[in-house]
Amino acid sequence: MLFRGGISVSQAILQIGALLLAGLIFGVRGVVTALLINLTGFAIVGYSMTSGLMPPASEIICPLSYVWIRSGILMTLFGGSSAVAVAIIVSRLDQKADELRNSLAREQEQRLALEAAEKDYLQAQNDLADTQRIEALGKMVNGVADDFTNSLAIIIDSAEIAQLDPSNTTHIEKSLRSIVRASGNAAELTSSLLRFGRKDPSKKSIVEIKSFITALAESLGRLLTADIDLRISDAEPGNIFIDKSELEQALLNLVGNSKDVMGAGEISIGSKYLTLNRNQGELSSSGYVVTSVSDYGTGIKKGLKSRIFDPYPSTKKNGSGTGLGLALLQGLIKGMKGHIQMESEYGQGTTISLFIPIVQSEESSPGLPSVDKLMQIGTKDLLILLVEDNTKVLATTADTLSLSGFKIFQSADGNSAMKAIK
Repeated sequence: MLFRGGISVSQAILQIGALLLAGLIFGVRGVVTALLINLTGFAIVGYSMTSGLMPPASEIICPLSYVWIRSGILMTLFGGSSAVAVAIIVSRLDQKADELRNSLAREQEQRLALEAAEKDYLQAQNDLADTQRIEALGKMVNGVADDFTNSLAIIIDSAEIAQLDPSNTTHIEKSLRSIVRASGNAAELTSSLLRFGRKDPSKKSIVEIKSFITALAESLGRLLTADIDLRISDAEPGNIFIDKSELEQALLNLVGNSKDVMGAGEISIGSKYLTLNRNQGELSSSGYVVTSVSDYGTGIKKGLKSRIFDPYPSTKKNGSGTGLGLALLQGLIKGMKGHIQMESEYGQGTTISLFIPIVQSEESSPGLPSVDKLMQIGTKDLLILLVEDNTKVLATTADTLSLSGFKIFQSADGNSAMKAIK
């Protein structure tokens, strides 16, 4: 067979297939080693042919074995190149796969870290809300203490007056009315403190906003100094379905903020009924009770307006603010399915409005009948289970209900009360 040099397409295909097989069997290192040997062999053959040690290829009649050797060398060369290329591609793919796995692992770690941070943030919000609640409660206690002392003084003085002249029924009746009225005021004071201070699960009910603001005005006034007046503007009536303690906290927060930015002046609270014919921005309900708190303090700078409800941009001086008050308030109002809005001009004051969806009175859940309702029904066949661990309170309350015509079953603890029910 005449050896004329060069390689055909079929030879190249065989060479590539052979070296691919070699690459699969021996790996990249084996192929690289084979290529180095092939290159060395070709260098020796090329040197021999060009230096005259070997006649030109066209003049050589090669035996068949030499052709197979030459073909094997060429197949090894070109096939090895392909095998190395494939091996490199596979290696790069493995590298990218490792990078992707590492990226997914990092994202998983970041997600877990973000969830932990969010949980810590929510816990910090709850802790801060408790702190603000206690701070406001402390301010309220200062005012409540005087009112409570006055109520006790009225009770004591009225009782002493009744004792001085037991035969004078007019004085006794007047003294008893004073005692009942002062006791009711004292009980309402302690109830308002307990209601605001404790952290119970949300207990929602229908609230008429006008009467609610009027009743809360006294507690709000206790937060203020003598040089700040609290004005309750003409409030429009409207029913909302909320937890009273949450709205109390919201209004106490706003009034406290206004007091902190005012040296002296007036804070006004009012409410109005807003009807919407279509959705307006975040307002989607058909009707809202809008409760507003306005002050004439320093106002809010233009650069802070867009961030006023974000955590930490406190506007209070001397680092007295935490920067979380309005952010917490916004979350509280959103929990009522409401919306909060701020209007402020720097140097002229601020108005913050709470939009709370209005409800119809029949939407309220049925509760226990009032004492007045029971009295209308009649007391002849009514049996009341009275549970109280304080024996003196239990006896006094039982006597009062008995005189009203009720049948009373007394119990000093919950266990005995449950047994009585069974």
